[in-house]
Amino acid sequence: MVEGLEFLISGVVFGLAAGIAPGPLLALVFSETLKHGKKEGVKVAISPLITDLPIVAFVLFMLSTLSSLIVQFCDWSSLSFWCLLSNLLRC
Repeated sequence: MVEGLEFLISGVVFGLAAGIAPGPLLALVFSETLKHGKKEGVKVAISPLITDLPIVAFVLFMLSTLSSLIVQFCDWSSLSFWCLLSNLLRC
């Protein structure tokens, strides 16, 4: 429970630090807020959350799919390593 809370706090701190950092998105949020009001500024500020969700979902899917392949590869590579090592030690 405590470990999960540490990750949550770290995520919030790093997220706020990245969100407050000056850059093009922050300039766009300020610009839209000043031109069209607070409601439009909030829409622009929230847009990365919406647009990044499919990317995050795809990456998580690929990692979960590839993890079993990576484990299988590691099993085969360690087996080949031990076979090579046993052949070298015979000499």
